[in-house]
Formats: sequence, C-alpha cells, structure tokens
Amino acid sequence: MRQRKNLILFSLAGLILTSGLIWGILTYLKATEKIYSDRTPASIDSIQVFDDQKFVLVGMKDAGGPMYYGQDYVTTISKHSLYTGKLERPVPIEQEEHYQVTSYDLNSPDPGKEKKEFDLYQLLGKNSLYHATLAGPYSYYHDGTDYFVLELEKFANRDDLSDNKKPILFTASGELITDNAEAKIKELNQEPSPYLHKINWSRGGVSQQIRDVLEKYHMRFSEIGLSYEGENHGKVDISGTNFARLYPEVAKNMKNIKLLYFRPEQYNEQEWFDKLIQWFAPEGQDVIELYATDEQTGEKTQIHSYDEFVAWIAAHPEEEKTE
Repeated sequence: MRQRKNLILFSLAGLILTSGLIWGILTYLKATEKIYSDRTPASIDSIQVFDDQKFVLVGMKDAGGPMYYGQDYVTTISKHSLYTGKLERPVPIEQEEHYQVTSYDLNSPDPGKEKKEFDLYQLLGKNSLYHATLAGPYSYYHDGTDYFVLELEKFANRDDLSDNKKPILFTASGELITDNAEAKIKELNQEPSPYLHKINWSRGGVSQQIRDVLEKYHMRFSEIGLSYEGENHGKVDISGTNFARLYPEVAKNMKNIKLLYFRPEQYNEQEWFDKLIQWFAPEGQDVIELYATDEQTGEKTQIHSYDEFVAWIAAHPEEEKTE
C-alpha cells in the first residue's frame, strides 16, 4: 500500500515537474518570439527639377513606401525592424535588421539617379537597445538642411517606462546629429512651415474652382504642391494645357505623378497661386477662368492673379460671426 502511495506521489511530482518545464519553455519562447516590421521603398520612376530649379516633379511606378520631399533631397525609406511589442526584455539591434534611407540629390545633373544611401541602424550602432517605432519619421527643412526626426523605443506600448522612448535627429545626407539634438528637435518642432498661406484661398470660392479644374486632369493641390487624385495614379493627362506647352519634357512624366512641389527655400505663395492658374488653363489662355463671389451679395469678380485676389479680399472683409 505504501509502495503504491509512493508511486502516486512520485508520478504527481513528475507531472508537476514536467508541467513546470513546459511552462518555462513556453514562457521563454514567448519572451524570445520575434516579429518584424517590414517596409518596402517607394518605387521612383523619375525626378525632374525645372523652372529655375524651383519646382520638382517626382514620378512613381507603384505605391510602395512613403516619400519625403525636401530642398536638396527626395528621400525614401525601407526597413526590416524588430517589433518590440511582444518582448519582455530589451534586445540590441540584430545583424539582419536594417533601416535603409535613400536620398536622391536634387542638385545633381541627374537627380533621378544620383543618390546617397545609408543604414540608420549602423549609424546608431548594433548595441543599441532602441528600435524604430511603427510610425515613420517627420521631415523638416531648416537653415539649408533637410532633417528627419525618428522616434525609437525599447518596447512598444510601454509609456510607463521613463527611458522607453527617445527621438533621434539625422539629415537626409546621412549625418546623425548627437550634439544638442534634443534642443535642435525642439527648435524644429516650433519652426513654422514654409508653406503657410498668408491669405485664405477659400474666400469667394476661389480654391474650390482651382480644385474643380485640377480634377478634370485627375489631380489635386495643396499648399506644398500637386498630386494625383484618389485612385487616379497613372491617369493624369495634361495635354492641351499651358503646362504641356511650357515644359514638354516634364509633361511627359506627369502621368505617373506622385508629387509636383515647390522647393521650400524658394517657396512663394504669390508665385504658387499664379503658376497654378496659368499652368492649367487651356493652351494659349492666360489663366483659368476664375471668379471670387461676394458671400453676402453674390456679386462675382473675375480674378486673373494673386494680387487681384488679395485686393478683392481686402475690399470684402469677412463679417465677424456672433454667437
């Protein structure tokens, strides 16, 4: 009887030991499970700089990853980076991980081919415990340099850890900024956008009329530039416009437009407005047919330029809204 009881106890102890071993193995596997975040680079078809080097047309072959548009570079990013949300302890950057930055030089004779490439993880050092978050970097232009700020983290979704996240600052040309980086990032965040409008383009229905014209060519506009509208990549056709006559070599690549933008250092709101209404008017017509409508009386005034629009706004101040 006692022998049978000892056998039962021995079996229970073995079962408990086995269960503990299995639990330990599963816990270890969970702690060491690796999931990677991957991003493919945007597939650039062409880059052209035109009109006294003020404007850049970037064409793309397919969607791919994001692009960043600066003064001196158009930049793409690809990555194979460890997702840290499943980890229970921090791990250094691994050999197979990369955060590849490719910057196309807009000041070169062939901006679509001349480029600088670097692995940001190599700049950080393979012993770094910080990995890129799922979000991409923020881009800035300041004092003649294209900058990026990228947030790194030891663990995803662990805001309770004081040292869990840290931003890094680097340039499009591949320089990691370490001296006074925190102060520099704060300065960049406070810097106003060079593309801020001084006047409200929506006054009198003007911006909507510009949008309506561009929609006919499957495009849309913003403060920074022009892009294709919605699902219309590959469908842009600007034949018969002043733009096609003025820049025939650029117009050939408008079909695959990703963005046509005004470089930030040269940006001028007046010139951007005047270019838009001239470029996409029918060939031979000075500007698109554009009217500012008085919000109170409905009276229409034809607008031929930015200066005329500014004068119309001054003569038609908006009434203050009362509660």
